[in-house]
Amino acid sequence: MARIENRNDVDSKYFSAVEDGREVGEASYYLSPGRITITHVGVDYEHRGSGLATKLVMAAVDYARENELSVVPICSYARTVFKRHPEIRDVLDTETERVL
Repeated sequence: MARIENRNDVDSKYFSAVEDGREVGEASYYLSPGRITITHVGVDYEHRGSGLATKLVMAAVDYARENELSVVPICSYARTVFKRHPEIRDVLDTETERVL
């Protein structure tokens, strides 16, 4: 099973899914005052359908809650996760909420 790591450094910001020492998925984001914007979510072909992409989005949601941020899901997959899981909409950016 893959573990999720936050790669939040100067050069890049993303949540990484690592399995057996290999990165198999990521959710890229950037930070702005009061917000985390998810720009891309992707997993390797052999991990599609496993729920790993959703776990990556949920890691961003957890990060937002811990840091009192709202989430702006630019990525279409991240938007889909917010549509399917109303219980996470408490961190959804109010501007984004209108277009879900």
